[in-house]
Amino acid sequence: MLSGIERKLTSLVADGLAARSHLSVLEAPGSTQAIAAARGALLVSVSEAGPRESFEPGFNANLKLNGNAAGRRILPLGFSASLDFRHAPAGQTDAQRSDARVLLLDDVALTAHLLSAEDFRTGKAFANGPADPGFQVLSFQLHKTLLGRDVSDLGLTASLEYRGIAEIWPPGVTQAQGTVVAVETFVATQPVEIRVLQPVVRQGGATELRVGPLPGTTATRGALRLAVRVVSSLPPAQRGKIANGVDGAETGSRLVPADALGTVLQYSAPAGALGATRAEFIEVHLATPDNRMGVFIGSAAIQLLPKLP
Repeated sequence: MLSGIERKLTSLVADGLAARSHLSVLEAPGSTQAIAAARGALLVSVSEAGPRESFEPGFNANLKLNGNAAGRRILPLGFSASLDFRHAPAGQTDAQRSDARVLLLDDVALTAHLLSAEDFRTGKAFANGPADPGFQVLSFQLHKTLLGRDVSDLGLTASLEYRGIAEIWPPGVTQAQGTVVAVETFVATQPVEIRVLQPVVRQGGATELRVGPLPGTTATRGALRLAVRVVSSLPPAQRGKIANGVDGAETGSRLVPADALGTVLQYSAPAGALGATRAEFIEVHLATPDNRMGVFIGSAAIQLLPKLP
């Protein structure tokens, strides 16, 4: 992912500066022998990365790989790339040091010019063909240039720093993509009423919840069902249960047929020790055709009390 961006950038710069035969373009950290032996060396690295703000839908993308659509859960991020130059003068005379600086400045200018092309600025140059690269660069811009003026033991130095925006994901990991074959409508006044018959329940006790009425249409691919789950600070196996209905496709969910006049949910409180937990929440969703939790309808809280001594 990030290493792919670094490797691709190194390759692109090396190809673009192939005519600069004195310059060795290396991916970080580079070979110490190659750096020491080179008259001019350019070290390419991704030097920083951080999260980029995005709405939740922005964390998923549909990409076309090998001609096929593939879903990805992506991480949008901003990153910095550093291109560090080192030039060793041919000797220590003033003229030789001056010649090395001219060569350095020309290399910096040519590199910056190369990376200012539209394909780099829009990220298109980073595309890796049909293979799944694990990244997609969306923008790549020059941020600043630093030019060293003094000769040290390492010679003359300079650096270019770029800022980019990218999306990364584990290569080869896909999410199933489907086709919308029907659009169902469900009409109901919001919020849908969820009433708890007994809002305070002791450990091991039970109560009922009534959801609705649910005025609306019946699902076109089957009867309308609710997908319900219990949420609390207890581990899943120790939480309360919805006794009626059947298990859904997602762990801890229950599917209960919906009744237009009001759907009854039978709640059983945790039988084991509550610890510091004093409430559980019943989440109610519409069930999807594949037995998962769909559109959120609402939730209700149930207060828990330990058993009497």
